[in-house]
Amino acid sequence: RTDLNMYRFSFSVMGGLLAAIIYNVLVNQVFADNQIQGNIVQGIIIGAIILLSHFVVVAFTREKDSRTIAKNENDLSILEGIKVALQSRPFIHVLLIYMFSWLAVQFVQSLLLFYYRDYVGGNPANFTFVLMGLQLSIFAFILFWGWMARKIGRKNVYYIGVPFWIVVQVGLFFVQPGQITLMMILGILAGVGVSLAFLIPWSLLPDVVDHDELQTGQRREGIFYGFFVFLQKFGIAIGLFVQGLVLQYSGYITVTDGTLPVQPDSALMAIRVLTSLVPIIFLILSLIVVYRNPIDAKKLKEIQDELAIRRLAKADI
Repeated sequence: RTDLNMYRFSFSVMGGLLAAIIYNVLVNQVFADNQIQGNIVQGIIIGAIILLSHFVVVAFTREKDSRTIAKNENDLSILEGIKVALQSRPFIHVLLIYMFSWLAVQFVQSLLLFYYRDYVGGNPANFTFVLMGLQLSIFAFILFWGWMARKIGRKNVYYIGVPFWIVVQVGLFFVQPGQITLMMILGILAGVGVSLAFLIPWSLLPDVVDHDELQTGQRREGIFYGFFVFLQKFGIAIGLFVQGLVLQYSGYITVTDGTLPVQPDSALMAIRVLTSLVPIIFLILSLIVVYRNPIDAKKLKEIQDELAIRRLAKADI
C-alpha cells in the first residue's frame, strides 16, 4: 500500500514539476514580452494534458460488475455514508492526520511566494526555481520514505520526518530579508517532511477500510475515500480563508498594477508567522494523532489475518 501511494504521488509531484517548467519556459522566457499570452498558452497546454490523462483513465479502468455488489453497499444515502465514516474511530484518526499535515503544507505552499517576494526580497521571476527545488526534493523523499517505511514502519518514518520538518519551519522564521540562498536551501530541506504529507495518510487509509470490513463484512472504500477528499478540500478552503483574513487585517497591500508595493511591518510579520510558525502547530497536532492511531503494524496484521481466514471460508462455501 505504501509502495502504491509512493508511485502515485511521485508521479503527482513530477506533474507539478512539469507544470512549473512549462510555466517558466513559456511565461518567463518564450513570452517574456507578453506574459498574458504566455499564461494563455501554458494554460491550454496543461489543460490538454489534464484532459488527456482523464481519457486514459476512463479507457483503461475496469470496475466490478454492479450486479455482483450487494444492494446495501450501493443504497446508502449521503447522510448515511457520512454517518458510517464518522463512526469509525480509525478513520477519524487518519482523517485528522491528513488534515493537519495538509494544512501545514497549504500554509507554506500558498504563502511561499509572498514570503519569498515580499519578506525575503527575492525576484518574482525566479520563484519558479524555488518551486522546482521543493518539488524535486518532495519527489526524491517520497521514494526514500517509501523504502524506509518497509524497513521501520510508517509511524516511525513519520516520527523521524515531521520533527525534521518542524526544525526547518523554525529556521524559516529566523531567515532575514536578503537571505535568499538560505531560504531556498530551507525550502529544499522542507521536502523531507512535506513528502510525508503526501505518502503516509493515504497509505493509512486502506487500513481503515480493512478495519471496517472486519466489523461489518462489507468493503466500503468509496465512502471513506470520498469523505476523506471532501474534508481535505474543505479544510484547505478554511485555511486559505483564514490566511486571507489575517493578511487583510495585518494591512497587506495587494499588487494591482504589477508594481510591488512596500509592505508594512505588520504584514511582513504576518507572512513570516503564517509561513513558518503556524504550520508547526498543525504538525505537532498530527504527531499526537499518529501516536494515538489505534491501528499499528501489529493490529493491522491481526485484521488482515482474520480477513484472510474469512475469505478462505467464504470461498470454500
